[in-house]
Amino acid sequence: MLDTKYQYLVYHAPLPRVGEVAYNGIIMRYIAVLAGFVVVVAFGVSMLPESQFSYTINATSTSTPTAAHPSLPAPKPTPTPTLIHVSHLDTPEIVKGVYITENIFASPARMNSMLELANTTELNTMIIDVISDGEDLFIINKETAKARLSLLHENNIYLIARVVAFNDENGGWYDPASRERWDTIKDISVRAIEMGFDEINYDYIRYPGPGEPESLTPISERIPIVTSFFQFLKEQVRDITQRPISLDIFGSTFVYEERRIGQRMEEAIRYFDYIMPMPYPSHWADGTFGYDRPGRHPYEVVYEGLRVGWEKVIDDPQRLSQLRIWVQDFGLESVFPIRYLEYTPEMIHEQIYACYHNDCAGWVLWNPRNEYRAESLIIPQTPPNPHIPQTPISTSTASSTQ
Repeated sequence: MLDTKYQYLVYHAPLPRVGEVAYNGIIMRYIAVLAGFVVVVAFGVSMLPESQFSYTINATSTSTPTAAHPSLPAPKPTPTPTLIHVSHLDTPEIVKGVYITENIFASPARMNSMLELANTTELNTMIIDVISDGEDLFIINKETAKARLSLLHENNIYLIARVVAFNDENGGWYDPASRERWDTIKDISVRAIEMGFDEINYDYIRYPGPGEPESLTPISERIPIVTSFFQFLKEQVRDITQRPISLDIFGSTFVYEERRIGQRMEEAIRYFDYIMPMPYPSHWADGTFGYDRPGRHPYEVVYEGLRVGWEKVIDDPQRLSQLRIWVQDFGLESVFPIRYLEYTPEMIHEQIYACYHNDCAGWVLWNPRNEYRAESLIIPQTPPNPHIPQTPISTSTASSTQ
């Protein structure tokens, strides 16, 4: 049983709606009407050897399970693409960022507001959603998007493209072992770099978790498959484009191994320039780290979560990654049970102090509506709250690369 002092709760999207492709993991029924007779034939999935099937759910998949990959062969050599060379910004020593959806990026008025925010606060980075399917990266035309990215560069904004790997926007799930999907993600990443992005950030490089569609891939095979994709991205994106790549992981993955979803931080640190956990105070179970209601203790909970996780890998000689975190900028105290709480600029600052006191290389605010307050992005050099160590953040340095 999971030690409750480290229990992390994940607020997931609902299961696929009726009509979307899904399997219940127990039985599949096919109904045929033939010559006025109704015959119902039930095929038990348990009758099939589990090691021979993996689970595929996405908006375009068929209803046939796909073959599993108990031992993945080495990928076939991929021809080195001819890259379109564009100018890029160097990664800031300390990234201070916000998350931007594709809809907000498409709005001139909202992006003007974001630019004003960058010119009046410490903001130096934007993580911007790109479309993870098809040829278009944005909902606006390519030339408009390039001009908008160029303007942000002119204002010294470091640009990171957020690419969603295996979660489908319609509620489905791609097979993490699909070579076709791997190549799609690689192509999207390279095109984003050629558009002017300075870095690629990857989210949902994992198998489904609790509350999400089930997978038939045996749990024992998931970490090797996901780790193989980590290696693929390093070789086919990072090494070819010579631009950094970063990985989003659960706060739980940072603290303990998540075999069900296939993420293992000890493997990820070998392939990504930055590991970006989501140690949101609202996502830890009551009692975690000794706090009855962790969401009301942003500094202590984020600090302890980062400390416990990072100390496991900081001395690993194979570590490539530096530590950078997502910061909660939304009004929620707890996901289970649901309790709401306004997160003030001071509570956002407390998470950032916890980041600095763990020698992080930066932080990015997450607000799903992209409503950011200037006060949240101006951080006092010395914590004003006496319960936080009074270490000036100007003395904090980013964690070194091994």
